[in-house]
Amino acid sequence: DTCTSIQNIQGTGLSSPLEGQDVDICGAYVTAVVHNGFFLQEIVSNSSGASSGIFVYDTSSFKDNIQTGDEINVSGSVQEEFGHTQITMSSATVKSGMHVFDPVVITLPAAGTMDFEALEGMLVSVVPSDTTNLVVSEYYNFERYGEVVVCAVDKAIGRAFQFTENNAPDTTLYRQDQEIFARTCIKIDDNSSSQNPNPVLFGAVYQIDSSNYLRGGSRVTTLKGPLWYSFGNWRVATLSTNDLSYENNNPRASVPQVTGDLKIVNSNLLNYFVTLTQNSSKARGADDKAEFDRQVSKAILALMTMNADIVCVQELENVAGNRAAYDLVDRMNTALPGRNYTFASIEAGFDTIGTDVVKVDVMFDQNVVMFLNAAFLTDDDVDQALLDKSTTGAIFNGSSRVPLAASFSVVEGSNVLTTVVNHFKSKGDRSGRAIGADDDQNDGAGNYNLMRVLSSQAVLQWVSSNP
Repeated sequence: DTCTSIQNIQGTGLSSPLEGQDVDICGAYVTAVVHNGFFLQEIVSNSSGASSGIFVYDTSSFKDNIQTGDEINVSGSVQEEFGHTQITMSSATVKSGMHVFDPVVITLPAAGTMDFEALEGMLVSVVPSDTTNLVVSEYYNFERYGEVVVCAVDKAIGRAFQFTENNAPDTTLYRQDQEIFARTCIKIDDNSSSQNPNPVLFGAVYQIDSSNYLRGGSRVTTLKGPLWYSFGNWRVATLSTNDLSYENNNPRASVPQVTGDLKIVNSNLLNYFVTLTQNSSKARGADDKAEFDRQVSKAILALMTMNADIVCVQELENVAGNRAAYDLVDRMNTALPGRNYTFASIEAGFDTIGTDVVKVDVMFDQNVVMFLNAAFLTDDDVDQALLDKSTTGAIFNGSSRVPLAASFSVVEGSNVLTTVVNHFKSKGDRSGRAIGADDDQNDGAGNYNLMRVLSSQAVLQWVSSNP
């Protein structure tokens, strides 16, 4: 058969010029074996701008019997998988040769994303420039997918920040920021396709838990492995401590010592539903009792640790009979016998608050503060001029959650305290309903920015009226 070079398969564009064709790769060497295949690389110059490395997708047991350095012949079909050029293997043989590659150095920030494309599938070593450090910058998907974003960040700044942390929404500046992000940051993968892995591994190497933590700002000192692309991000597959090392140089600050008579906290309960999703399509919390018990144990531990006098909460199930609120206070009073918690909604007789399936509320200790009154804001009490600006004609009826104000006096004192709990419309739009000014303007503010602005204005007007 005619052998096809990896460089000819990769080409110099964003996708392979041979996509969909069957090819034979001869005399390439294994650079890494991962859970769903292996990476190959050829001993050639990269002066053409085309990568000499590629991923081979292997559903057989062949990958279990090879190792780094093995010479391989592979036959298969060229595919583009989420923007990643790969060979879907049909057959392969191990040859007698052996070669271990030195990684190609990538310095971040790169000149452009095509610098990555020219090295797709190859063994690389990612290093920061002289003026930057490679730091852990985003870990939203870490617990669920095992992904961590690291970025080359100016040493004087130390951290990477969201665009709107330091800028007002702006389409031009946000586009420039995203272009910088694309050539400054890279993902470290955990060599797994499973969701919610246990244990959680940083780069398939380090188990992360309460005794061995990973914090934003931690400095990555070694990052080596095959470079690949998936779901809109360039990634490095690390497999051992030789591939990945880091320093926890950003320790958590100690608890601040503050003076005062009351401890007030806010906590998003992350869909605390006593109604299980297996019993209702409207439920958003746990699927079954076992999952609910796990959720409860974590929620109670967090609230116990804070041990606050007043706890403002979001994402508590808004259910007839206020069953979720009663469930939570019963559990908290059992966990903290010295406390006498209840919810403002219970004391005010609010069976439900608004029409959303989740609500805000205020849990408080009756031994410390005395409940005076509570009120909530619906669109019936919102200025019509604000409602007219809404793209849906509504603000709190079906968009932002209904705000709740609750007033208290300190048991041993005469001062009155009012808390106002909000849960505005989020930036996501999985349903595709955002229209007009609520649609993502590509300015860094995400979806429903107008709705959040109107929500805040409505709350300010409401609070100034002393509800």
